[in-house]
Order: sequence, then C-alpha cells, then structure tokens
Amino acid sequence: MKFIFILSLIFNCCWATSIDKFYGDKVSPSDFLFEAKILKFLGGNFNLRNLPSNLSAAIKNDIQGQLKYLIGLYGSENMNENFHFYGSPAEVDSFEITLLKIEKTKNSSYSSITYLAKGKMLFSASAFRNQDSIEVPLILPLIPASIFSSLKTAEARRQCADNHPVEYYDFFYYWSPFSKECQSNIPESLVIKTFARAKRTSSTIKSYPEYNRLYKKGQENRELKISIFMGYMEKNLSKKLLIENDNAFLNYQRLSEVLSTNGAILEEENKWFKGKKGIGINQRKLFYKEVFNKFGEKMKVSIEVLLSNTDLYTGDGTFHQVLAKAYKDSDVVIYDGHAGLGANLSLSKLPVKIQFDLNKYQIFYFNSCSSYPYYNLTYFKKKGGPANLDIITSGLSTLSGSSIGNTLALILPMINGELKSYQEIIKNIELSNPPSFPALVAVNGDEDNLFFLP
Repeated sequence: MKFIFILSLIFNCCWATSIDKFYGDKVSPSDFLFEAKILKFLGGNFNLRNLPSNLSAAIKNDIQGQLKYLIGLYGSENMNENFHFYGSPAEVDSFEITLLKIEKTKNSSYSSITYLAKGKMLFSASAFRNQDSIEVPLILPLIPASIFSSLKTAEARRQCADNHPVEYYDFFYYWSPFSKECQSNIPESLVIKTFARAKRTSSTIKSYPEYNRLYKKGQENRELKISIFMGYMEKNLSKKLLIENDNAFLNYQRLSEVLSTNGAILEEENKWFKGKKGIGINQRKLFYKEVFNKFGEKMKVSIEVLLSNTDLYTGDGTFHQVLAKAYKDSDVVIYDGHAGLGANLSLSKLPVKIQFDLNKYQIFYFNSCSSYPYYNLTYFKKKGGPANLDIITSGLSTLSGSSIGNTLALILPMINGELKSYQEIIKNIELSNPPSFPALVAVNGDEDNLFFLP
C-alpha cells in the first residue's frame, strides 16, 4: 500500500493530465509509473554517489532492455485471458528512468539496482472501465540478457512465450509469464513481481488531417501522392510459393481490384522485377484518379503500390530505394508488412539515406506488428517535430486478413477528395479488424493540426 500511495503522489504532483493525440474508441492512453529493480555486475562497490557516468549509462541501457519485455507482457494472449485487456508501451527510449538505490546482493557478484520508470502506455479501453487510475500487475526478468538461457528447454521457453517457438532475439516480444506453466518453470529469483500504476489520459475529441495542405488547396498543381508498401509474409521466397500461399501477394491483387473499382486508372505496371540482386519478386503498380475534392477543386491522386521483400537485410534494395523517395516526396506513406522487431523501418538501420522535407506535411501509417513501440519518437525527431507529420500506429500485431480494410479506411476518403476526421478514420480501421482482436490503433501528431471543419 505504501508503494501505491507514493505513486499516487507522484502522479498528482508531477503528471498533470493533458488533452493530446487521438486514440480510438477501443484504446485508452495512459501515464504509466512503476518501481522495479534489475541485477547487474558492476565490478565494484558502487552507490548512487560514486557511480561513474559510463556505468550509469550502461545501467540505463540494461533497464531499457528490461522495459522491452513490456511489449510481450501486455500484448500476450495470456494477459488478456487473465486480466481481460491488452496493452502496449511507447518506445522504451521515451521512458524516464530514475535510479533510486544500488546495493550488493547476498551470495552473488551482482548488484541490485532499484529504479523508478515513467512512460506512456496504451491499454484496451476495457482495462479502466469507469476508473481513471488502475493498478496493473508487472513481471519482468531481473537479468534480461540471461532469462532465455535460464529456461533450459525449448518447451519451457515456449510456455513463457505465449506458446510461440522463440529464439533469444525475440523472446521479449512474446514474454508471457502469467501462465501457470511459465510460473512453474521460472524460479522466483529470476524475476521481479510488482505492480504499476496506470492513469488514463484524455485525447483529442475532434481532429483532422491537414486537408488544405494534403490537397494543395489554392495551388496550381494539385496532386495528392500516396505510396503503399506491402511486404511479403513468407520468409522462404520463391515465385511459385508466393503466388500460391503468400497473403501479401493476395492482398496486393485485392487492393488493385478495389482501387480500380473506385475509379483509379492503372497507369503503369512492373511485374516480377528485381533490384540489385535476388530472384525477381517485386511487383509495382501506379494508379491515378482525377477528382473534385470537397474544396471544389480538381486534383490528381497518384497511388503507387509496391509489393516486395521489406526485410532490413534483403539484398534486393528495391524497397529501400523506393521508400527513401516516398519519405521525401509523398504526402501519405503506408507500410503494411513485418516490423522486424522495429528494425525494418528503423531510421538508424535502414541501408539508404533518409531525408525528410521538413516543411512538407505528411501522414505515415505503419500497419505492422506492434508499430507503436517503435515508430514515433525517432520519426518526429527526424521530421523536426509533429507540426508537419501525423503517424498512425498499432500497439499490437495486425492481421494480414485485415490489412486491406485498414488501408482503405485511410485512403478511400482521400482518393474521393473527402474530409474525414481522424476519429472517423480510426473508427473505420477498428471496424475492419476482428472485434475480438483490437490492434490498439493510435494517431500521434494530430494534436497541433490547424485544419478543422465547423
């Protein structure tokens, strides 16, 4: 009770609730606060007063590694089965970490480091019900780097990973310690069990994309450029396999049909081509449509759709080259593929130079597995802040069977020159997902948008 009381004081004194951003009807944004600890070998007797800056940085880096386990913890099916809601953290780099205490452990060369973490979380709206603040259970590995090897068998790891077969590098993403099977496999000495306090925050009631800037209102050359990137689902790529089995290939065909049905004209098509090297599996279509928008002005809508291998380490290079161009020139960029645990669209890891037009207003929709924990801060920083960028993400994994509906919820109103609010767009994205599988869809950057309909 003492811990929860202290958290309440910190919330009330330091975190005033603000109204910003929009999160759909099925999502509740929250301020998230907890005290936890991590074990680390420091190589000496250190405390907060004599801790060197390099060790302090190393400790915080390890804590960020521990915080990554929040992605699996609150996104797991087991979490929903036990507590009836899902959750997703913001980027771990955005969490404020305060070291509270360092002490040597008994019968161990490790030091125990207690810290306070403050950050942002998305939760299913059902988590709060009629409450503004809730207590949330929290289980994290005390030594994140060794928790995988501490579970000696593949079966034990699977039972602690939401029944997924896992490797060391993706264990955090499926971390699911609430199951009875996992509880029986993990000794108490390997994890910290505590509680966090989540305080619901408000979001924008009505916000719009900056349609006057998207549609080039009043300008001579009015063209809305939309770039859609679809990534193959299969890992073992061959033409025959892709044609017969890959959901992305099927979605590419379906999207083309829907665009044509809605008046888009196929202007250019490239089939089965390759980039620097590879087996020639890239597909590209360029559509256009001329429409009178709701401002009463005629505009051209260009829609480029690329289907390719979007893995960070693909040697083909086509995806990365076209993506870099779209990031600079397109008004709307949609990515529908694997996130690669954040790596596939990481601005620091992409093998091409990314340059943004800092004065150009853009919308990015990252419709991949758990994009909210990866693609916000770094993109806004690269763009110079949220003034010229809105980002739509999902807190949980998205389904390939819903991806066409997700994409169309955003672009169909645009290719018809309509002026839908973000509230309508996000609601339609949510409706295109299965009712039992909320993706925790959110938009960031809309809080400073100036366009508004009376």
